[in-house]
Amino acid sequence: MLTDWTHTRWGQGVVGVSILVLGLGHFGRSPRFTEWKVPVVGWSLGTVAGGVGVLIGATILYDRFTGA
Repeated sequence: MLTDWTHTRWGQGVVGVSILVLGLGHFGRSPRFTEWKVPVVGWSLGTVAGGVGVLIGATILYDRFTGA
């Protein structure tokens, strides 16, 4: 399904870093690093981490409640 990539080594790293970035940014631990630009997509690190969180969270809930 849509979240299959999270079972790869690369995907687990992306999810782990995203959770770490969101947590550190939220609790005020160096929140400025969330403003760094990601060259590949041109968005801030915080935006990418938030997007990963929304995507993974939504698909996990969808799978849970639809049995997909």
